[in-house]
Amino acid sequence: MKRYRKPNVELGNVGKPKLTKIQTGVFQLETAIQLWFLRGDVASITTLTYSGHEIIFRLSRALPKRVQSIAEPPSHPLPNDDEWRTVFKFDYDFCKHAGSDPLEVHYFSVDVLPIVLFDATNLYGALEFGRRLYFYILRLWVMTTLPHIFKNTLEEKGFDPEYVKDCIRMGRGEYFKMAFDQYANTSAGALPWSPVVHAPVPKAGA
Repeated sequence: MKRYRKPNVELGNVGKPKLTKIQTGVFQLETAIQLWFLRGDVASITTLTYSGHEIIFRLSRALPKRVQSIAEPPSHPLPNDDEWRTVFKFDYDFCKHAGSDPLEVHYFSVDVLPIVLFDATNLYGALEFGRRLYFYILRLWVMTTLPHIFKNTLEEKGFDPEYVKDCIRMGRGEYFKMAFDQYANTSAGALPWSPVVHAPVPKAGA
């Protein structure tokens, strides 16, 4: 196997972004979340989702108490668990290995992406690196629009049924912009977010 020489630190790293492993995974997931809400191209969303999930998943495995993940067989299966894990592994393997055939066709499972992203945010929460605005918005959307994947009902989680209907009615793009404007305004009593600048969100109608 060909070995590559490590670049000279003084010359090779000048002007390059300096990122930790956790930052890299978080930025990939946040970009994937924004693209998913705003209906960006599925190839970018999928590859960013699975790459970011892989980083967060591996970091979480070092925790004393493991958090259940879609990447592993469940200790307490939920409805459709087997189907989701099959899709997860199929899409993940394609994104990671791709194969040598440039014309190989893959049918991306778009419906499972918010579940994989939710799983990644769940793992991230166990790492205790601070709250992330995009993660919070994604989790709210999944909990309100995909209640069947959870053991507790929406009422048990404290969601107003009318609020849920309004979220579904406006669609995920408009919901994302609304939620960003609402929760990013920390001066209005919103939750404290990790001090990292997010990509700007396009205004409605833009």
